[in-house]
Amino acid sequence: MTRINTRVVLPVITALIGLLWIYVGLKYHGWYNDGRAASGFFPTIVGGLLTFVSVLAVFSEAKEDPPVFWKSHIHPLLAAVSVVVLALLIGFFPALTLYVFGWIKWYEKYSWRLTILITVITIGAMYGIFAMWLRVPFPEGAVVEMLRR
Repeated sequence: MTRINTRVVLPVITALIGLLWIYVGLKYHGWYNDGRAASGFFPTIVGGLLTFVSVLAVFSEAKEDPPVFWKSHIHPLLAAVSVVVLALLIGFFPALTLYVFGWIKWYEKYSWRLTILITVITIGAMYGIFAMWLRVPFPEGAVVEMLRR
């Protein structure tokens, strides 16, 4: 008997999304026009692959044991939520700096020297690429907004 849980329901949903992509790609955008791939070519291919992999996932679930969850599995989720909340409060780069530093030091258990080095290189690279070079506007946070007033 197949267990109905998220490991079955989600692949069924993604299979339906894949079928929708195939339908829309073929019906409204076409496969080939004048010997060239039309705009529906790529969505149809991706939809077919998504449907195929999703069906495989549904059938392979019946053969697997149920997953075991440990308390440590919640750490990445808590870290992600913390970064989002801190980004709204103190800004994106300070929140990201605290996240990278905390994760490397306390979760991965690296030395202080290596933790600081990795944090500086990571944040420096991200700031240089996204803030300076690509000029992506990042949230500054509520605290910075209050200090500006």
